[in-house]
Amino acid sequence: MNEKKQPFYKRPDFWIDAILLALVFTIMVAWSLQPGMRPAGPDEPMRYDVAEWMYQHPGQIPRGDTPEIRNPNWGVSYAFYPILSYMISSVFMLIAGIFTKNEESLLQAARFAPTIFMMIASYFTLQTGKKLFGRDMGRLYACLVIFLPGFHYLGTYVNNDSLALMSAAIILHAWVGAVQDGWTKKVCIELSIGMGICFLSYYNAYGWILWSFLFFCMTILLCTSAPWKDRFKELFAKGIPVALITLGLSAWWFIRNAVIYNGDFLGRDTFNMVSEKYAKPHLRPSAIQNPYRQGWSLLDLIFYQNPGWPHNWFILSFVSFVGTFGHFDIYMEESVSKLYLYVLFAGFMCMLFFAGAFHMHSRQVTVIKQKEAGRLIRTRTVVKDMTKLSRTGVFNFSMFMCMVTAFLVYLYYVYFADIQAQGRYFMNAIYPIMYFVTLGFSAILDKLRTPPIVRKCFCGLLSLAWIIGAVLNYFLIILPAYN
Repeated sequence: MNEKKQPFYKRPDFWIDAILLALVFTIMVAWSLQPGMRPAGPDEPMRYDVAEWMYQHPGQIPRGDTPEIRNPNWGVSYAFYPILSYMISSVFMLIAGIFTKNEESLLQAARFAPTIFMMIASYFTLQTGKKLFGRDMGRLYACLVIFLPGFHYLGTYVNNDSLALMSAAIILHAWVGAVQDGWTKKVCIELSIGMGICFLSYYNAYGWILWSFLFFCMTILLCTSAPWKDRFKELFAKGIPVALITLGLSAWWFIRNAVIYNGDFLGRDTFNMVSEKYAKPHLRPSAIQNPYRQGWSLLDLIFYQNPGWPHNWFILSFVSFVGTFGHFDIYMEESVSKLYLYVLFAGFMCMLFFAGAFHMHSRQVTVIKQKEAGRLIRTRTVVKDMTKLSRTGVFNFSMFMCMVTAFLVYLYYVYFADIQAQGRYFMNAIYPIMYFVTLGFSAILDKLRTPPIVRKCFCGLLSLAWIIGAVLNYFLIILPAYN
């Protein structure tokens, strides 16, 4: 006789996850409500201008060159970029506007949208972690992501990055579902929704769309021994609906751009043209002295240190990834930033040396122990199936490439557009980074043959340290900075 399944609210795991999510939510809301936080993040006034215009013109979407929202310095607006995030912010403003017309309250309402995006991302991250690593190690993975101060920062001001992180979390959850259960109808719909939202978030997150396409194709075509005819049949039978749902969610934006900007479906050429026309002379695209125009090599860029920066470009990018706030002028203590980076570096190195994460083919490992002449001899045999790739191997490869792609897009922007040392530009790499860090810690614990209680304590203590670090960051860095 089957036992009755326990209600979700009676499961200890449910309440632990609920407490973690509630803590993340509390930190971000308290942070965003700081009275001195105006503006609270990079270009927030320009971003808020778009949401405010839609609040004032319900049911309408502004052009990128709408005079009321063109920035007087840069000559353009953020309405040239995908604006789904700002549309949702404007909805929260309309709801708040029923009760108050106070300008500060409307701004706080607009900031609530990124908070919600980050909460959804946190929920999916917790679910993904447990699917990938089990309960304890999976919760460690989730804590490494959702309690990183730089992660919280993106949930406290009006931006597109938070929507990109939410979409990437949904996509990753679908990937894991595909590895474990195959491309079921549910997994395909989830992937479609994630990619559709990603298209409408931020261009620097598009690597998740590229590698979703390749991951989808590789797992169907190369991870099975079925006849090629059946493989292609499954690819198109499932791929066409995925593509249609994705386009149904996102194509309207690019069609609109093509119509109003004379075929420029991304809006980038029009953005540069308008900026060249209306921006202040020294801020026009043709006048900005980026590394490319100055003839710098990549090494010149990596070691470049602006007089106002505490580190060179490379180090500062990772410091701000961990957590630099305000207009990237509010720093954690240098020793604290280093400690975060040391932990991540240690986990990543363990992954490289112990995890064997990039075995692309299915492998069966057999270990035989036998005594000969009083000595215990272990014989390890590895048999590879060279007829197909393993889904786990393809997953690890795709995760690695998502991480690399995020860095390459960031590097391209900095080298050819504008020198920035902002970790938010590659924050969408947080999921693969923390995945490989967690994989490394799991691998070294396996290598040392640690008892389950030791493994449990390690996961719990490191998770707790990450949580305490996030709470202390709010009380010791954020509160003093704005009070």
